[in-house]
Amino acid sequence: MRITSFLWPGLTVLLSVGYLALGTAEQPTQQLKEVPDTAIHAGGYGVLALAAAESVRILGLGHAPILAATYAMTHGVLLEALQSTTRTRKADPRDLAWDAVGTIIVLAAWSLWRRRS
Repeated sequence: MRITSFLWPGLTVLLSVGYLALGTAEQPTQQLKEVPDTAIHAGGYGVLALAAAESVRILGLGHAPILAATYAMTHGVLLEALQSTTRTRKADPRDLAWDAVGTIIVLAAWSLWRRRS
């Protein structure tokens, strides 16, 4: 197995842990306050879904878009549940909706690109 085979799974883990850390922090960083919440959720979960899809493909598990979407959205639900336990953050179903938008758009584009390659 080549070293590049670990890139996508490693990125998936890094993004997953990073999103949980940022999403449960008492206050978002100043830079994140400047970006619309919709863009953070759609973009972030689109990237997470892409990393997960490539990880599934590399591992040869099949059904990459379905597994990647399931992973990304489960992660989003977990993050919202964890936010509901903090003093300064709250769960918001609109965040999950934007997570889904980013996940669907990126995985649809990824699937089309994979078919043409």
